[in-house]
Amino acid sequence: LCAQTLEDRIIEQQSNSPPEVTEARGKADSAYQQGDYAKVIEVSTWLIDNHPEDNIHVAYHLRASAKVELGRAARSGKQIRDGIADAREAILRAGTEYPWVHIPYVYGLAALAEIERRKEHADLAIKVVTPVLQYPESKTYTAEDRANLYYQRGLAYAARGDFKLAAADHEEAIKLSPQHLAALLKRGEMLVAQGLT
Repeated sequence: LCAQTLEDRIIEQQSNSPPEVTEARGKADSAYQQGDYAKVIEVSTWLIDNHPEDNIHVAYHLRASAKVELGRAARSGKQIRDGIADAREAILRAGTEYPWVHIPYVYGLAALAEIERRKEHADLAIKVVTPVLQYPESKTYTAEDRANLYYQRGLAYAARGDFKLAAADHEEAIKLSPQHLAALLKRGEMLVAQGLT
């Protein structure tokens, strides 16, 4: 879903968290990196149910990401919508302090646009994320975060069939994060789709 793990953020945000919460967040993030999305959902649900006041946006973000990944794999609009609902909750809980929580929301809408062949889902993703891309960089919104969001908006443009804008967003992601492998690959795909290579 994104080039960077949540590990650094989790470490930063858990300094005052109980050990069981710290351990659970680490397990959920590790499971996500290993593609064990069912485990991510299990652990993040436990965090949401048992520690709703402890940086809960991280648990919703992880659970949303896992649900969207499972939904994409199964081509299930329902699973993707469940992920989008969790992503909205993460955004609500995080406010403007942690813009990176928008990633699974945009990713989910782009996936839904592809699966259901409905451009309006991609349009909504673009509408929501575009102002977020204008936020100033900060400790909680890095160049890497912005690169990941440009990458996601590029996926939304591609789902809508606008390959030129998709390629431009992937190019921007690469400028911000030169090692962003997913953006490098998708940019190439978008150039091919335009007949430019």
